Amino acid sequence: MTPGLIGTRNVIFDLDGTLVDSLPGIAEAYRDVFQYLGVEFPGMERIKSFIGPNVQIILNEVVGLKGKQLSEAVSVFRSSYGDGKYLNYRKYPGVDEMLKELRDAGRKLFVATSKMQTMASDLIGHAGWSTDFFSVAGVNPERNVNNKHDVLSHVLSYFNLESKMTVMVGDRVGDLESARQLKIYSIGVLWGYGSREEVSRANPDVIVEQIAELGGHLNRPCE
Repeated sequence: MTPGLIGTRNVIFDLDGTLVDSLPGIAEAYRDVFQYLGVEFPGMERIKSFIGPNVQIILNEVVGLKGKQLSEAVSVFRSSYGDGKYLNYRKYPGVDEMLKELRDAGRKLFVATSKMQTMASDLIGHAGWSTDFFSVAGVNPERNVNNKHDVLSHVLSYFNLESKMTVMVGDRVGDLESARQLKIYSIGVLWGYGSREEVSRANPDVIVEQIAELGGHLNRPCE
């Protein structure tokens, strides 16, 4: 176990690719976007690589949309995904047990996701995790919280979390680089959408392959 993670009290989880496999619902919403654009759907493996960053970033930097077309495509995605598709997901096996272990060990659990705030909160409730998490934070343009870095920064500042007592757990480079920029520990997981190469490139404090391993790094009782 990385010495710096001993006694880490605050555990901030990414959502998509870390706690849940949300590919089915996200793919359906992107299918509607590509239909709106009159472009052929690129396939599930390609869509899998889209998961993690905010949809506006993907449609701008990856798909190449700009201006009015970008804003309209984002609206199509959010309307489609918000029409119940965000509840088309599956829990990764072992997550329920892992969350219980962490709570029993005295950890305070948070979610920081690039999903819209309202959708993230609804999904956590639908999964039966409302009592597991102290707070669920997501993208909220009205509060100028627009990407993972913004969301994570908001959680840290709003709850006044001590950096040496806090770790971010995620599967994509955005999770891990944001943690480094904000000077908190990070754990990269390999069961989500980020490749081993991507996760390694982000240089997290720990890399884990299985959910059971994650509990082993974090579930020691707090002193």
